[in-house]
Amino acid sequence: MLASLAMPLYGQNVAPTDIILTPSSVSEGPNTYLPITTLSAVDANPGDTHIFSLTGGPGSTDNGTFYVFGNGLYLNGGPGFDFELKNSYSIRVWVHDGNGGVLEKALTLSVINRNEPPSATLAGDQTVTNVYNTPQTVTGFVTFFDDGDFTVTQSFTVTTTVLSGAEIFSVAPSVSTAGVLTYTPNGTEGVAQVQVTMTDDNSINGDPALSTSTTFQIRSSYSAGVPNVKTLNLNSGGTVQSIGIQRDGTYIVGGTFTTALGTARGNIARINADHTLDTSFNPRANGAVTAIVVQPDGKILIAGAFTTLQPNTAPTATTRNRIARLNTDGTLDTSFNPNASTAVNALSLQPDGKILIGGAFTTLQPNGAATATTRNRIARLNADGTLDTSFNPNAGNIVHTIAQQIDGRILIGGTFTTLQPNGAATATGWLHHRAAEWSRHRHHSQPHCPTEYGWDAGNRLRPECVHGVQFGFLHRPGSGGRDGHRRGLHHRGGHHTKPRGTDQCQWHAGHDLQSERQQHRACGDKPGR
Repeated sequence: MLASLAMPLYGQNVAPTDIILTPSSVSEGPNTYLPITTLSAVDANPGDTHIFSLTGGPGSTDNGTFYVFGNGLYLNGGPGFDFELKNSYSIRVWVHDGNGGVLEKALTLSVINRNEPPSATLAGDQTVTNVYNTPQTVTGFVTFFDDGDFTVTQSFTVTTTVLSGAEIFSVAPSVSTAGVLTYTPNGTEGVAQVQVTMTDDNSINGDPALSTSTTFQIRSSYSAGVPNVKTLNLNSGGTVQSIGIQRDGTYIVGGTFTTALGTARGNIARINADHTLDTSFNPRANGAVTAIVVQPDGKILIAGAFTTLQPNTAPTATTRNRIARLNTDGTLDTSFNPNASTAVNALSLQPDGKILIGGAFTTLQPNGAATATTRNRIARLNADGTLDTSFNPNAGNIVHTIAQQIDGRILIGGTFTTLQPNGAATATGWLHHRAAEWSRHRHHSQPHCPTEYGWDAGNRLRPECVHGVQFGFLHRPGSGGRDGHRRGLHHRGGHHTKPRGTDQCQWHAGHDLQSERQQHRACGDKPGR
């Protein structure tokens, strides 16, 4: 058998035998007004020039969507290709080789599915009026769309970000994948800008995950005549004597109570920012908790009249005499045990981590020490609960309160009338109103004295305000004079028994008696008393 070959004879034209689209598929996307694909003809005559056009007939269903220019196939206007709406197109193409050869063929152009960014429709901005710590729920707040990618099952994540105004919430806004908005206002007036971001996965032909963000506002306001007041009825059946604030907005209350918000609690409880009880926190003190300080690391110093703690689910109580430190979850910090002999009324945390304590105690026996150390009513502890042996003001009676000035000096108040700091040979008499300030104090005993405790605008003691006053103050070491204590008494106070207004006992602006040293004797005093 002889093989047959279809070869044109010299000078004889052969019509094209095929029409090809290159490529035969296109990715979905917007119309770029560039050629979608290129048309070419299979022709045995290599020198032929081909002319293409769309023609009617079988397979020309979608001819109207396209036009041909040269050998390029273009979209005839319109937004572009959308796989979810139409994933293939049928066209009929006619080609002429310029020498009388003609071919028509129906061709198919396929559309490739690509990942598209999701979108969301929001219900609108939100406004709450006169709402404090009441959770808000808005169902159907967001309707999410995957812009037609319904032909492929994808998973989505939703993130909610407060761009500004976070201070108005006790619980920040959150939007679920079901489109439910939840948040809790904290009673602060203001406007928050909130962003919702929806992100899909990359399950469509390996395309990267895509995100879409949209924003809205939440406004918290109060009507005229309605005060912006946050209230809580602890319903403790006792007294709240101390409060400590934590960084997360929760707060710890201490005192003499047996219940908090209807739940059994032993003199200490933690309240969530929304005014509900933190049921996981239950140190259970067996006596009053009169002072609470939250450390920067979140641990909690407590003091009072208790002698044991039985935190949370502990089966037995642990001895802690009047002062203890709790971990953030309410369990006991077992490394800290100053062990005060009687009540601790006041706590103050110094910037260096040391702890000032005041109360009625007379000894401390920290962290299992073999013997107790005398500390009368005021002491300073190291951060680990051991005693700072360099600090011993030695108050003659109970210390009820402690505060620190910004310059580091320490104010104390209570029922004491003397201090004998750091082993001083004699006690220093303090004012009958029992307040002391390291290095300086102001006082007057006459009801007719001017304001500012009898001191004038130039920081000088008014003469009419010294009658019957026994007054003194403690200088810091090196504050001047051969004897800082004696110098302080001489320059800032004294005592005389002469009637107010007697010339011999008047004071001048320099704070000394107006007369010479013998006039001290006339008043029944000795210099430096």
